[in-house]
Amino acid sequence: MAYMYLINVSLVFIYFFILYISLIFLFRKRYSSDSKPFISFIVPAFNAGVHVRKSIESIYKSYPRECLEVIAIDDKSTDNTLKIFKELKEKYGFKLLMNKKNIGKVASVNKASDYAKGEIIIFLDADIEIDKIVLSEIIARLKKPNVVMTASMYSPDNDKLLSRFQGVEFGMSHAFSNALSPLSSIKSLYGGCMAIKREVFLELGKFNCAVVTEDTDLAFRVKEAGYKAEICRNAVMNDVPRTFPHLWKQKIRWNAGYHMELLRHFGTFLKHPISLSLNIIGYSLLVFGIIASIKNYPLFYQFYQVFLIQISQNSFFNALLIADEESKKVLTKLIFSIVVLPLIFVPFVLANDRKARKNLFRLLIVYPYAMIYTPLITIPNLYGAFKGIYKFVTFNDKQRGW
Repeated sequence: MAYMYLINVSLVFIYFFILYISLIFLFRKRYSSDSKPFISFIVPAFNAGVHVRKSIESIYKSYPRECLEVIAIDDKSTDNTLKIFKELKEKYGFKLLMNKKNIGKVASVNKASDYAKGEIIIFLDADIEIDKIVLSEIIARLKKPNVVMTASMYSPDNDKLLSRFQGVEFGMSHAFSNALSPLSSIKSLYGGCMAIKREVFLELGKFNCAVVTEDTDLAFRVKEAGYKAEICRNAVMNDVPRTFPHLWKQKIRWNAGYHMELLRHFGTFLKHPISLSLNIIGYSLLVFGIIASIKNYPLFYQFYQVFLIQISQNSFFNALLIADEESKKVLTKLIFSIVVLPLIFVPFVLANDRKARKNLFRLLIVYPYAMIYTPLITIPNLYGAFKGIYKFVTFNDKQRGW
């Protein structure tokens, strides 16, 4: 029974730890700036015809035209991406590069960076929409001492159920990263909207083409060079996976890439015990979250055995009155597991779902998120982690990472 006691104590710790993180996130300082440095936006695209128009137009809507340049690069698309790029080029007059063959995102942005003249380079995926608030925060953070790199989290651009699940997950990741940023000096950044000072990007030798997650690798190299990276609190709109198979593949790739870089730069972690400790806590949360899910699902069967049978013969309140102590304990555990525990995700819904601030019914998403999405998404996350470890051992640095 000692191990069950340990699990219960750990779950209580997790509950209050997450609650603490959410409160810190809600009251942390917001950053903004009225400064308008010259910015180079690099927008790589491959078969992104559905999204690229909104992405390019969001740049020009969000920042003065005289203070920016856009360098778009088509990576030998086979859809109408190049056609749309040419239409937009006529309207806005930006620089358009066209690869003669598909060379991948990383090689494409490295190539485009040769033409960048801005003090800051922002790498913007073709399915990302940026806005004035995000840009203001990026500029403000890059003005802080020794901060040379920052990135924005994602917010889903559609209202489908799977997208909303991902929105809660982004909100949680967002909150943890921001709340713990004063402690952790090592960041894993989202590469869809990433900003870096141009001179530092060139100093570090640009992106590494032989890695799966070039954004994480660059964040590690920024730290190893003695600089700082930060994560923006405000999120950009992103076209997230709309089917579970697509999401499954993305989770495997992200986790495989992260763990490859974790092992590649493990020496950096050893030099920063706080960052190492926070990662250990993160893995502990994952393990105990799995245990909690496995431990709580049998409660439904127990509930059926000891309580629902009584309800079928009596009214609900009569069943409560005649229920024995064991039945009441099972009911209490079930209510706590399926009604109370999921409420810890409410702040993360509010962090990433603006509609939920006006329509509180949208907060009910925390229940299917906690009971269905979280256990399911753990599978590709774990598989990706093990795949990353395997890839780290077998990966050939001469091959293209992405």
